[in-house]
Formats: sequence, structure tokens, C-alpha cells
Amino acid sequence: MRVLIFGGTGFLGKNLVEYLMEKKYDIGMYIRPQALHQNFIQERKTSIELYCGEFQSEGDFRSIVHGYDVVYHLISSTVPGIVNPLQDIETTIKPSLRLLEACVKESVKKIIFFSSGGTVYGVPKMVPIQETYFGQPISSYGIQKQTLERYLQFYQYTYNLPIMILRIANPYGRYQRPFSQQGLIANFLGRFLTGMPVEIWGDGGSIRDYICVSDVINAAERVLHYDGPYNVFNIGSGKGESINDIVQIINQLTSSELMIKRYSGRKVDVPANILDVSRARNELGWIPTIPLTEGIREMLSYWNPIEKNFEGR
Repeated sequence: MRVLIFGGTGFLGKNLVEYLMEKKYDIGMYIRPQALHQNFIQERKTSIELYCGEFQSEGDFRSIVHGYDVVYHLISSTVPGIVNPLQDIETTIKPSLRLLEACVKESVKKIIFFSSGGTVYGVPKMVPIQETYFGQPISSYGIQKQTLERYLQFYQYTYNLPIMILRIANPYGRYQRPFSQQGLIANFLGRFLTGMPVEIWGDGGSIRDYICVSDVINAAERVLHYDGPYNVFNIGSGKGESINDIVQIINQLTSSELMIKRYSGRKVDVPANILDVSRARNELGWIPTIPLTEGIREMLSYWNPIEKNFEGR
């Protein structure tokens, strides 16, 4: 099976590429020209077909998706804490529509979209949240993800384009950058390992559903072969942990005390987000296997702050 990945040099993308390579899929990657110099690409370029370009300015994706059975779409121009709707439209939504047009014209058999279970539901009325709940996102990032979900469903209805949407909770794990604006666990660990205080907005009581990236990628491979009645799946642990809980876990694993800077709460932070993952369990035969404490311990074991190596290489 030939698989093309858009966004393969990011946190989730690198893990997806590694996993599918191990499974012997025929893989292509669409990357920015500057990504060619990454060690990750250099070490794998003889085994992967590479296409270079700028996603937001690519005029026609037909020649790129031609001949591929499945397309994974992981690209996003923003993160939950940033508010720039015009940029979202120009750099993610418009080029994504051009990608969908190309997939229809080239008869791609399936497109798999990585959405955000942590933001598309907004402030839910109850948890855990089922896929049938239509939320009202309170962040530009969540609106962008929900918008693309709706367009995917439109293209499926109008052009019979097979789609799969994975609403991923709060993933963490290998290849996650420690000092980016997305990924609380990686951010906290990176700050701890470099002697910096962690930053907490609000009282630390916000509850999130954290899922190890290896479990996410396992689900992403399972939907490749799924042909059942559903096309939207929550992918999370099904359990909730507060920010204060994460602090306590890191303190216990490191036998230390995190330094903390506290700020007032932000409008983009929902009080609680826990996903109901029973559909993925029943339909895909998928269950999360990595407990949170074990996953964080693994991250600590391969991060090396002295060598500035946070990828476990």
C-alpha cells in the first residue's frame, strides 16, 4: 500500500513515519525544502519518496498525490494558544481544500485527518465526550480543525471521497519539542531538565486526557484498513488528569520539586476534556496501552538536556 504523509516532520508525523516504515508500507512525504537538512530526513531519504514545497502556496497537489492509495493530513499552521484566523484560512484551510480536490481527481482511496479532540469540542456539557457531540470550539485552532472536518465530510458526501478523522486528545512522547507552545508534558519536562520554572495558567485544576504517541500511531495505522460504518474516532486514554496531577507525577519520578510560575487563567483553556474512546475500542479493536506515569518515565529516560537532545536519539 502506498501512503503519502503531509506533516511528516512534526511530532506526530515523525512517529507515524517510523511506525509505517517498520510495517513496510511504501511511504512518501511532502515536506518543506528546509526540512531536507533534518537528521530525521537524511537518515531515511533513501527509503522514502520526498516531495518538497510550501503547503500554503502549492497550486496543485495532483502530481504529488498521484499513485498513492492513502493520504495522511497532519499539517496545521497554528497551535491552541495562538489567535490568527486569517492566517489559518490562508495557510491551512485553503491549501487543504486544494489537497482534497487533488485527492478526488486522482481517486485517492482514503484520506486520514489528524484533528484535535482537545479543542474541537470546546467546553463540553459533560465528560467523557462522545464523537456525536457537536462542540463549539473556543480557540482559533479548534475552529480550524472543526472547519476542516466539515469540509472532509462535505467531500465525502459530494464526491464519495473516503475519509477518516482522528480526534486526538493531548498526545505526548518521543519527538515532541520541549519548548514549543503545544504539549504540556513535554514543556514541563523540558523546563525541569534545563532548570527553568514551569508556567501554569489558572489554579492547575484544568483536566485533560493525555495519550502516549505510540498509542495514537497504532490507532492511525488501524484506520488504514477500517471499512466500517464510522469515520470519526476519539483517540485518547479515556481518563482525566489535572495539571496539578502532572506536576505531582513529575515530582515523584524525579524525586524533586518543580519550580512553578502561576498566571491568571486563559480564555482558550477549557475546565475539563476527557474523551470517550469506546467507539475506537469496539470498531478498531484499539485500546491505549501506555499508562501516563510510564509514558512520562520513558520520556525522561531518553531526553538528554546536556547534549540538547530531546528526541531520544
